[in-house]
Amino acid sequence: MKYRYFILLGLFLFSISCEKANEGDAKNSSGQIEYLPPLWEKTHTESGRWLDYSTSTGGNWIFGNIAVVPFSNLQGKMTLQGFDISSGELVWEWGDFFNPEQEAINGRYVFEEDGVLHWRTGNKAYWVDVRNGTTVQKHQTDAYFTIYRNDLNGTIYWNATETDSFPELLVVGVFTGDFYDAFPSLALFPDVDTTMIFGGTRATQISTSLPTIIEGQRHLVVTWQQVFPPEWIVQSYLGLYNLDENLWVYNDVVLAEPATWGNIENPLVKHGNTIISNISTKLFCYNYLTGEEVWSKDFDHNFKFSGYEISDGILVANCENKVLYGINPETGQTIWTGEGAGTSSSLHDRILNGVVYFAGGSSGYFHAVDIKTGETLWKLDPERYEKSNAYWNGGTVYCADLGDDKKGYVIIQNALNTYCFEAAK
Repeated sequence: MKYRYFILLGLFLFSISCEKANEGDAKNSSGQIEYLPPLWEKTHTESGRWLDYSTSTGGNWIFGNIAVVPFSNLQGKMTLQGFDISSGELVWEWGDFFNPEQEAINGRYVFEEDGVLHWRTGNKAYWVDVRNGTTVQKHQTDAYFTIYRNDLNGTIYWNATETDSFPELLVVGVFTGDFYDAFPSLALFPDVDTTMIFGGTRATQISTSLPTIIEGQRHLVVTWQQVFPPEWIVQSYLGLYNLDENLWVYNDVVLAEPATWGNIENPLVKHGNTIISNISTKLFCYNYLTGEEVWSKDFDHNFKFSGYEISDGILVANCENKVLYGINPETGQTIWTGEGAGTSSSLHDRILNGVVYFAGGSSGYFHAVDIKTGETLWKLDPERYEKSNAYWNGGTVYCADLGDDKKGYVIIQNALNTYCFEAAK
């Protein structure tokens, strides 16, 4: 009996040591978590190969209890699958694309209204019932729409190529319509200098637009570009347009000196009466009511891929120099610097309970960073989950807020599988 007691005690101590070893193995030398067991895991490719075309880049495709993820079937055609977030069970599958073997989905601005999912890609538009995966309607149009979309009092504002005024030129304006409009109407067109054309067809464009109400009237805050041939030299401007009176309040605020690819690279971030954006390495803030600069700051690299987001009074910005910045959005002063990654997933809609999530293209890890302190909580190593093709898909990083003081879920894909984790906080 005495020997049996020592054997049981030894087994118990051994099990505790194994648990501690496993817990230790989950963290790196800096105490950052490198491995977490997923709540659920699903293979998202029946074909056994990674999707070799663009998928849902930049979108947080969470709608109620449904997570919509890209999927490759046995024929190598892309489909979308709706998963129950809590269980990972497949609810529906949809693949009614015009060109399922070639078509890309840019999900940075995908919208849901009354259970219907809507997005536009190039000249194609889709409406899909997110509850059962059926096509509500789909259209091909003459105009090519960009990813930027904003809503104001039930009206949708899109940026798109205008085709009627200058049929032989590519000129981007702002269009309006409602959720189900297949062919929105032109709302604002930039001044066009037909002597300034690049590549034979490329002319002036409104790159971003943000609708707002000022003193009871509808306005559009816009950034627009003028090209200077024969090289791709771009001058960017800030403008404010009164939609109700059909006139410019101003349209000639210079945002940066003319430069190669001197265009706005991310959507405008609104903070009070200011907008924040960047041109190349310059991050800046302007009062859009007056057109006056509030602050600007130069960095040693740009913010093209990840962009920036404001949460809890902090502007979180992931620079291509592999540094994550926490910035005071009112002054431009750096509050903290943390570990970032170049060419990473977008930060837009990737902040949940005070933590920002992004898949690092340069680092290879899936990062979770506390936005109050800049501390890295997670650096999930893709090789701990998939030995071959070990990288995270930066286009599929989802954050699901469950409410009721729950932590929520975080969903990400690697080359072959979709994983769901409990959020860091």
